[in-house]
Amino acid sequence: AQSLGALLNHPEHKKGTGDPFRLYMRSRVGFRVTIPGTYQSRFQSTYEMACFILRFRDHIIDFFHQIRACKSTHDLNHLEENVYNALHDGPTLSELATLAAYGTAVGRPYMLEVRANALVDMMSLGPLHDRVIELCDTISQCPELIAVEADDNGSPASLDWQPFDDPFLIPAIRELESKGLLPHLHVPMSAFFAGARDGWIQFAREFRDGGSIASATASQRATVFIPSTNDANEGLLGAYRVWKRLRPGMRLRFFNAAMVFGRNKVQSFL
Repeated sequence: AQSLGALLNHPEHKKGTGDPFRLYMRSRVGFRVTIPGTYQSRFQSTYEMACFILRFRDHIIDFFHQIRACKSTHDLNHLEENVYNALHDGPTLSELATLAAYGTAVGRPYMLEVRANALVDMMSLGPLHDRVIELCDTISQCPELIAVEADDNGSPASLDWQPFDDPFLIPAIRELESKGLLPHLHVPMSAFFAGARDGWIQFAREFRDGGSIASATASQRATVFIPSTNDANEGLLGAYRVWKRLRPGMRLRFFNAAMVFGRNKVQSFL
C-alpha cells in the first residue's frame, strides 16, 4: 500500500506516475479517482489504500502493462516490479483484505464516533471501547462475519451496525476468493483481529473495571472534561500550513485574526 501510494500519489508531483494513472482511470471507469495519500501522517490512509487496491486491482495491473509497453527497455523499475508482483501475491492480497476489513468495520466507525460534531468527553468513552473489544473478539473467532450482508437490523460486523462505507469491498474480496488468490483469508483475518483485541484491551485499561476512569464517581467525572481528540491543536496547525502554502506572504497576525473572526462569531456580533 505504501509503495503503490509512492507511485500513484507522490507528494512531489514530478515524481511517480500519478497524473498518467488518473488519466488512465478516467478513460476506464469514467470518473476521476481519488488516490489515498499514504505519504501523509493521517489516520486511515493506509486502510483506504488497501480498499483502493482491492477495488481497482485489475485496472492497476493493466496500467503497469501499459507502462512497460511504453518504455524503450520494456521493463519496470524495481519499485514498479515489486508492486506488480505484490498484486499477484496471495499472502499480500490477504493482508490488504484484512487491513481493509478492519478499517471499514472498526477503524472508521470508531473515529466517526470519537470525532462527532458535538463535544465528546473522553471520560465517557468506556462503553465504546468495550464494544470495540467485543467486536474484535467476535470477528477473531468468526472471521466469516465480515462477509455477512447488512439486513434491516444493520451490519453485525460493523462497530456502528451501519452498512460498510465502501460498498465495493466485500464484492472485491469475493472476486479474489473466486480466483483462488485468497485461499486462507480466515487465518490472517482471525490473527489480526485477535491482536487488535489485545491491543485495545491494553489501550483502554483505564476504562475497564479497576481503571482510573472507570473507578471515578459520577461527581468526579462531572468536574472534568477531557476532549476525545487533540484536533483543537492539530487542526489549527494544519490550517496554518494550508493557509501559508496558499498565501506565502501572509503574516501570522492575519492568520490569527482570521481564525478568531471565524471561531468567535465576530461577524454575527457586528
